[in-house]
Amino acid sequence: MQPDEVSYDKRQKVNILIDMRDNNNKPLEGNFSISVTDDYYIPADTSRNILTTLLLTSELKGYVNNPWYYFRNEPQTPAALDLLMMTHGWRRYNIPGIIKNNYKMPILDFERYMQITGKAFDKFIFAKKKKYRISVSGVNNKYDKRIYTNKNGYFAADSIEFENGTGFRLRAFDEKAAWHDQSQQIRIEKENFPEVRVFVIQEKITENSAIDVIPQEYNLSITGNTYQLKPVVVTASYLGTMDYSRYNIEDIHKDIQVRTFEDLLEHLGINKWSLEHHGSSVIAYIDGRWIPLDEAMVFLKLHNIKGILFIKDMSSETANDLLYGIYHTKFTKRLNPAYGAIAGIFTVPFLDITTNDEFDSRQLYRNFNEDERFTEIYQRRVMYGQNRQYEKNRDVIYPLGYQVPVEYYAPKYETKQAQDNEIPDSRTTIHWQTGLRPDKNGQMPFSFYTADTSSEYTIVMEGVSNTGKIIYETKKIKVK
Repeated sequence: MQPDEVSYDKRQKVNILIDMRDNNNKPLEGNFSISVTDDYYIPADTSRNILTTLLLTSELKGYVNNPWYYFRNEPQTPAALDLLMMTHGWRRYNIPGIIKNNYKMPILDFERYMQITGKAFDKFIFAKKKKYRISVSGVNNKYDKRIYTNKNGYFAADSIEFENGTGFRLRAFDEKAAWHDQSQQIRIEKENFPEVRVFVIQEKITENSAIDVIPQEYNLSITGNTYQLKPVVVTASYLGTMDYSRYNIEDIHKDIQVRTFEDLLEHLGINKWSLEHHGSSVIAYIDGRWIPLDEAMVFLKLHNIKGILFIKDMSSETANDLLYGIYHTKFTKRLNPAYGAIAGIFTVPFLDITTNDEFDSRQLYRNFNEDERFTEIYQRRVMYGQNRQYEKNRDVIYPLGYQVPVEYYAPKYETKQAQDNEIPDSRTTIHWQTGLRPDKNGQMPFSFYTADTSSEYTIVMEGVSNTGKIIYETKKIKVK
């Protein structure tokens, strides 16, 4: 790892060239990441890295205080590593058995791709077992596949590889039944993930913990541990309150990571059975009109939602103003305080949902005479008893996918005007970049700009070569 200069000035461009070669001096290929941090504010964590994670801590159940200690080339390291392994339940390898190819195979096969599994079944308990056809189509992607269940109704859609937040629609068909007699139902198995355990005790930060305070930055030096502080969210007043939550489609599928509309209601604190929030019935808007929430749950699915706003304590006066201004007269009377619906209540929970273009929200309204086309769709569902059953042979899932590499934002001081800018550059993480790949000669260059602090930077490069070699390297540079 070779920098182009010995030291650097503030807001100066740094060019680094990494020469990736193996023990035979041949160019290496692979995928690598880079991080650059300011040692004055964020001392580099030298106790944990890609080597310790892949080769040690990922195979142990307990907490290891300083994993890198067991990778040092010191006389006491092998004995200390044996004690660590035995403490965590490891004993010994059966070397003679391994030589004779007498070894145990893993109980679970290696995970090679994403997979969606579930079961299709008839709603009638004593119905004859049969095979179903499962249609799998992507939400906002071009995935399209047809699979069949086994005789017991179980299915598996494999070879799925998409970024996190990608959805898939699944629908079960009984090819021998009429379109209006689809009595089959589908159930998708939920994903199971290991429990996340936090080993560092979260403590309150005392007043003397902040050293050399600069705008919005704090230097914590507490025995080398990293303390995860709760995020602070600043919100503006909306419709007379600040106790509200707003989510768009990306928040719902990536950050909240709920799988169904009922799960979303529970995440918001709404009881999916009573449809109440802290004992108060929720007033629901769907695309600007009042809809009984139990009616919305019949047709509305998670993939139909474009955005959502949940106000926990809207004043009853504001709620009535909205009701009078938007609803038809017959709907307004049902929630007018004179009729006792929200009379005597100072605040009410309010849920405002916006649906996407693929969803026709008119099917949620009770005024079904708006046009003949919608009346026909509604009558078809009601006449054949499909108003609730219609949706039970289909479902949507948003499985946990891979994370898409993102570009780390950092200022660029390419001009004299940018360098003389009076806005302070108080970055602590100077640079962060993933997806770096060497060229055919093993050369891997990258660059960044220094901040305003005179300090020492730590550059950490780690990754895996195409041959499976785990690489970890650090470098220090000085900023005057």
